[in-house]
Amino acid sequence: DHPELLKTWVNTSLGEPWEDRDGETTDAATLMARRENWDDTALPNEVNVLTAGVDTQDDRLEAVIVGWGEREQAWVLSRHVLPGSPGETAVWRELDALLGSGWRKADGGLLKISGTCVDSGGHHVQAAYRYAEERIGKSVWAVKGRSGPAPVWPSRVTKSKALKGRVMVIGVDTAKDALRSRLAVRSPDLPGYVHFSALLEPEFFDQITVESRKLKTDERGVPRRIWVCPAGARNESWDCLVYAFAAREALVRIKRLRFDVAQIALDQQPRPPPKAPEGNWLRRDTGSWMRR
Repeated sequence: DHPELLKTWVNTSLGEPWEDRDGETTDAATLMARRENWDDTALPNEVNVLTAGVDTQDDRLEAVIVGWGEREQAWVLSRHVLPGSPGETAVWRELDALLGSGWRKADGGLLKISGTCVDSGGHHVQAAYRYAEERIGKSVWAVKGRSGPAPVWPSRVTKSKALKGRVMVIGVDTAKDALRSRLAVRSPDLPGYVHFSALLEPEFFDQITVESRKLKTDERGVPRRIWVCPAGARNESWDCLVYAFAAREALVRIKRLRFDVAQIALDQQPRPPPKAPEGNWLRRDTGSWMRR
């Protein structure tokens, strides 16, 4: 029922290599047939957290908004193309408007985007760094992809003195492996299933299935399976989906965010003040305690 766990079990318990069955349930037509007719004005009630992935191109920004819920299920809500050079401020203002929008749920609740990953590659590295750095308090991160075996979300921040910003080096191959496994989940009753809005166009599905894993030999002569995009093919939506997934991992690791309704409700409750330790102690203005 959960391909990612099955892959781990085959590798570690059986000591056998994992053989992928790419193409069985991850072709564009199969995924597009799974589109769901949600109310255009409301999100499904199962969505509890929103993240965004943003890809930078020379003449535009592209963004994909994803909702997350219990059992690690995902709802791909929308794809946005924002025309304009990332070297100018206008397109970044449009992105601000998109990320600041509220999304109403069917039960009336309002959700806003909790985390965003912005691609810092290409020809507008400084602009992406600056945008993310100014909004780090809103959980907007500049990211750069790293191929090969690497965690989706890194354990430390990489800082650039020259560009005066921080960048998170994410394991894109690991994220793509995880996403492809989730796209292969067939039933919406199973963990990890990915739902798609009926508003998503065929181009989106073409782009999220255009890449494939190939066996390549690296410079040391070691064979590795890597993700390859055909020459000239567009894959911006796939990259955006990867970045939105990375933003979810960031919320889990940095903010210890949970995605089930009960835990979210508990996290939102005001926390009681800490109890005074035993003995003669004085409470500081900061909330900590000092001995009298």
